[in-house]
Amino acid sequence: MTAKILQFKRQAPDYVGLSFTKYIMDEYGIPKIEPDLMKWAAWYEQESNVVIRRDMIDEASEEGVVEVSISTVFLSIDHAFYGGKPVLFETMIFGGKHDLYQERCHTKAEAVEQHQKACSIVGGDKLRRKDNKSMSWMIMIAIFAAFTLMFVYGFVMDIARYYG
Repeated sequence: MTAKILQFKRQAPDYVGLSFTKYIMDEYGIPKIEPDLMKWAAWYEQESNVVIRRDMIDEASEEGVVEVSISTVFLSIDHAFYGGKPVLFETMIFGGKHDLYQERCHTKAEAVEQHQKACSIVGGDKLRRKDNKSMSWMIMIAIFAAFTLMFVYGFVMDIARYYG
């Protein structure tokens, strides 16, 4: 039994598999690894670097008209938590009958395609482009979540080192 526990402890970092590789995009929209936390945070703080597209639509529902937001963002932290090609972009629908619909992908070109797909799901003929300024609270939540994950991962690794 002890051998199995020790074997699990040695493999814990691989089993957890979490990667907190930070990325920024260059001027051509190509993600590049950014090892410097402060440089990454300063880059990520600029909303125009993170929000790829955002559209709004008014959708009829039983309660009346509901405002639906389709948002595509650069996640900036690899969300392929168990290895493989980095997952760096996410499209979500907020509100309406497709609320919390989500797709993630690897490249900016794929992100633009999945944004168009999400827009057509909602009803692309009624879309209106929104400025990115109202997304600030979402970006702040994403940054908080990213740092929380990094903290939890560090805590788990400290425990694994202590008991391993």
